[in-house]
Amino acid sequence: MKTILVPTDFSECANNALKFAAFLAKKTGASINLLHVLEVPSIGTQGSIEFTVDDVPYMMGLLKATKAKMKRTLSYHFMKDINVVQNIETGAICDHILKAADKYNADLIVMGTHGANGLEEVLIGSNAEKVSCDAKIPVLTIKDEIKDPKLEKIVYATDFSEESKLVFPELEHFADLLGAKIELVKIITRSEFESTTKTQRAMKRFRKMFKQSGHKTSVYNDYNKQSGIRNFARSVNADIIAIDIHGRHGIANFFSRSLTKDIVNHSSLPVLTLNVQENQSEKDRVVKSGKKYGADLGQMYFSTQIPAI
Repeated sequence: MKTILVPTDFSECANNALKFAAFLAKKTGASINLLHVLEVPSIGTQGSIEFTVDDVPYMMGLLKATKAKMKRTLSYHFMKDINVVQNIETGAICDHILKAADKYNADLIVMGTHGANGLEEVLIGSNAEKVSCDAKIPVLTIKDEIKDPKLEKIVYATDFSEESKLVFPELEHFADLLGAKIELVKIITRSEFESTTKTQRAMKRFRKMFKQSGHKTSVYNDYNKQSGIRNFARSVNADIIAIDIHGRHGIANFFSRSLTKDIVNHSSLPVLTLNVQENQSEKDRVVKSGKKYGADLGQMYFSTQIPAI
């Protein structure tokens, strides 16, 4: 891991995310790209509010205040001895975060979410949810301050599908970097009942594919997936919850966007989302991971229904 992108609005929850990103950076030797996006009126576009001469002093003052906040943020004690690149950009927040991930070749996005209720959640939580669902790279969302951060166990909530197998090597790589163990869990709900035999077959196929891993697999019953994931993670003292999103391929996703939003906004633990995107070649994933998993993973790639773009 070389670069961690951390979007910030200088709020308490953004600082919580930055503190955890600093912890990750020190463990991996990564640098942090600290990004603040100013949402300002556009000039000359149809339907937008245009700048006037009177707006210029306001914008200059806003930029000056933002630079002061950046300087104060970089002075926090937990930022000591970390290589930080700071960027201030203007535009739509989510769009710029996603573009910045590409532009700065980031390996991971770490961002805060307020986890609020009602209107505030719509305005604030939607940014973290949208980035988590649309980013090409893993996104780690932080709601609460992690006062004594550690990374010993990652709970990966999965349906053991073919698509999950495609993102699992990326999760393993993340866990290996941090020296963490992975525990895989299938949440069974009353509305989506599955027989023990079917679940065990899927788990067996998964273990066979990643037989070198030795990760523990579990089944957990609960009234819904949201509470099941959180309750299971709490029961095994997990440090991170990981979920995968299968992109926009038309596949029946284990996690819908609404479920992802709920987990991202309301989990007290950090949540790592991994996305199989339609514009990201699965063949590239196989090339990166094939050395570890050999021909089995390559064969799985050629048999999957997901098209390579």
